[in-house]
Amino acid sequence: MAMRSGFFESDIVGYDAENLPILDRAEDAEFHAEYFKSFIGNGIFPNPSDNFMVQEDEGMQLKVRPGRCFIQGFFAFDYEEQAIEIEEADAAMNRIDRVVLRLDLPQRVIVLAVKKGTPAESPQPPVLARPEDSGNADLYELGLADVLVSKITPKITQDKITDLRLSTEFCGIVHGVVDQVDTQSLFLQYKAYLNQQMSGWNQTKTQQQAAWNSQMQQQARDWTRQMQTQQSQQSEIEQWYDSVQNDITKLQTFDFDNLAALKGVTKTSRQNADGSWIEEIRVTKTNLRVAVRQTVRQAETWMAVVTVYDSNGTDVLKDATIRSTRNADGSWTEVVSGSFEGTTPSLENGVRISPNMQLRFLDGGES
Repeated sequence: MAMRSGFFESDIVGYDAENLPILDRAEDAEFHAEYFKSFIGNGIFPNPSDNFMVQEDEGMQLKVRPGRCFIQGFFAFDYEEQAIEIEEADAAMNRIDRVVLRLDLPQRVIVLAVKKGTPAESPQPPVLARPEDSGNADLYELGLADVLVSKITPKITQDKITDLRLSTEFCGIVHGVVDQVDTQSLFLQYKAYLNQQMSGWNQTKTQQQAAWNSQMQQQARDWTRQMQTQQSQQSEIEQWYDSVQNDITKLQTFDFDNLAALKGVTKTSRQNADGSWIEEIRVTKTNLRVAVRQTVRQAETWMAVVTVYDSNGTDVLKDATIRSTRNADGSWTEVVSGSFEGTTPSLENGVRISPNMQLRFLDGGES
């Protein structure tokens, strides 16, 4: 095609059938568009900053602010806010729709349109119509916004709208023919996004702090209960020690076979080679030795030696010997004798004597 140039003064070279002049240098709209796009780039005009801005509205409806744009040398403007409808959401998957400004040369218009995306697990927005990509020189689109249409959602909110106007790849700002770019609406959008992110972060932080506080409080309650339990067990053991000190018969009546009477202790029993038994009681938590009972049988007599240890588990606090003899009539005679803090009991007729000695007749006899 020959080189075209212009604009030049035209000469009238004749008249058509309607008696209109025929000019030798007349040019068409294509020439004008080629001229303008040589120094005015594609995009929207920057002032005001909300030119063709896509915003949320009621339900699945969006609104697009008035604005001016330039596409491939053609100019368009709209003085009124326009409403556009987003198709209902998919029931199972998300999709991304794209709001565009479309230059349609066959129709000789620039229009506002919505390109519907495809529902998918990882949805992608529709591709813009560009002659260099599609080979279709009749259409050229600028992307204004991407709209995330979440599955089964009844409303499009502002956080689902991604503004594309400042992206030179998708839209861009017309520059070189204006003095100043107004970025206020961009600032407000980024501020709203930042506030949303900060709100989510603060909510997460509050939840984590509350969970941590609850955990610490529960651990403190558990520790308090454990300490109370240990203190209660220690108190019961100390009370038992005190009672043993004051009454030697406690050594005889203390039930080695019912540890429920003395909480917080563990009993072990073993039989020696000679047939005797040794039973030992220790504090469960500290393994401190509390008492030992050794039982030996001699004919019709059972000898049980009970030893109680001091709070260090080593020094003998008190011991006692319980001699149980079966009488001819079937009754039992028990003789209890003991020593305190190292005092050695005297022996009389084979029986240890102490001021605390007593006889117990389990079958109803006198003591």
